[in-house]
Amino acid sequence: MAKIKTEPEIVRTNPLEDFIPSEPRENLPATQGASAPAEKSDFITPKLNLVQKIGDLSALFTAGTWVLNKETQLTKAVGDPLQIVVLERPYKYYMEHLDYDPEGPRPRLFTTPEEVAEAGLTLEWDNENNIRPTADRGAKVLMLIIKPDSPADVGGFGLRVDGLGLCALAAWNLTGTAYKTAARRLFTAEQMDLNGEPFYSIVWNLRSQAVKSGKYTVLSPQLIVNRRLDATGIAAVKTKLNLS
Repeated sequence: MAKIKTEPEIVRTNPLEDFIPSEPRENLPATQGASAPAEKSDFITPKLNLVQKIGDLSALFTAGTWVLNKETQLTKAVGDPLQIVVLERPYKYYMEHLDYDPEGPRPRLFTTPEEVAEAGLTLEWDNENNIRPTADRGAKVLMLIIKPDSPADVGGFGLRVDGLGLCALAAWNLTGTAYKTAARRLFTAEQMDLNGEPFYSIVWNLRSQAVKSGKYTVLSPQLIVNRRLDATGIAAVKTKLNLS
């Protein structure tokens, strides 16, 4: 049977219910005492998004710009570059293709083509009948974004890395056209560009570009090598992020 991955749903009417006494108490302490140490799962990694011509972000930001955590616009127009450092090999996965419905079911996720097939889904076009695949390839990328020069007061860049300056840690999810233009470029770089060095040895220019997708024109990412870090720069990233 296919291994289906779903995120557990957490239902809580009041997030403070564990700390609220069922009966009134007098002389409650001002704090709850010593806190347990923060764990890795307590931190939320900001997400990088490319604003499309339609969708929720298009009402707030300019199409073709890059936005951090759906809050902070990092570029001004289509083609404006960001500089990024990919920290590790992108995590590849397969996802059931469902028509967009914000109130509909979540797509099933798979880790191998065999699991996709066992679920009765396909990854390739049926050219004879012109039927699209019922599952898509995707990749999750963990990266550093180097603080852009403009706007000067942009927030979220509190991580200083020697040789790179102020950076923001971000996650980037690649599906559809973005998978074809960006994820494939990174997987190709692993074989052709790294020369035995880690992913974080390369600083990339990340831009948006307009590309044709079927009948439509969509905005897609483009990755171009900006520069390679020397041994000192590689060591600085490795130490700062505790990478292997």
